[in-house]
Amino acid sequence: MGTKFYFIFLSFLACICAIACDKGSAGVEMYTPPIMEESGSYGIIAHRGNWDASNPQNSLSAFKRALELNIYGTEMDVHQTKDGLIVVNHDVSFYGLPISETTYAELCKHTLDNGETIPLFEEFLQVKKNRAGLVKMIVELKSCKVNDLIALVDSYDLQNEVEYISFSANLCNEFVALGYGYKTYYLRGDVKPTEIKGRGYGGVDYYSGVFDANPSWIKESKYIGLKTIVWTVNNMEELSCYVQQGVLVTTDRPLEALEVLKQQ
Repeated sequence: MGTKFYFIFLSFLACICAIACDKGSAGVEMYTPPIMEESGSYGIIAHRGNWDASNPQNSLSAFKRALELNIYGTEMDVHQTKDGLIVVNHDVSFYGLPISETTYAELCKHTLDNGETIPLFEEFLQVKKNRAGLVKMIVELKSCKVNDLIALVDSYDLQNEVEYISFSANLCNEFVALGYGYKTYYLRGDVKPTEIKGRGYGGVDYYSGVFDANPSWIKESKYIGLKTIVWTVNNMEELSCYVQQGVLVTTDRPLEALEVLKQQ
């Protein structure tokens, strides 16, 4: 009778642990505080800035608002214009104009919803130069030359403030060849952590569904020293669970995420 009760009790504890975090199968072994020890910030990345109806995604104003938060980083997308300037925009086109085939002056004939022109990446760097050491810039390469991007970052001496992400393995390999592999994270989600490590990338930045399909990858990534990021998580319960596992979380709702994590 006593032995039977003991096993029933163990089963009950197992159920409680599973309920506490749906990602338990991903290898959660202990609670990780939401504050990151190395930076003193919360493990949140603002997806395309801290945007709202008045501050569009990837706008300079959304970027400035993200820098005011106590979070790990803010993400942005970059492209290169026909005349070689690097701009921040999610899509490959702006008002139907292919960015790579259009000059910056032509793009500026159109504005974002708040009246701003399409921002230059250099404008972001100019703002960041005065706020070094706080929120990192997480830059996704869409259509941009790696050498030109790094040269621009280096010109502002912000090498330690910028990290890079890409769906393209070729672009990630270029960063590795230039000595920036340690701060380059792969997005596509089709490569297991050990292979990522072998390629010389600094980490994985995978869609949440990838980790759902491969529940051991979070633990494996962290065990071999890869930075582990998940995108784009807007459910606060799910977000909290990832943070507890020491995973950086990219979200469209950084303000709400901060309020949730502060209560833990």
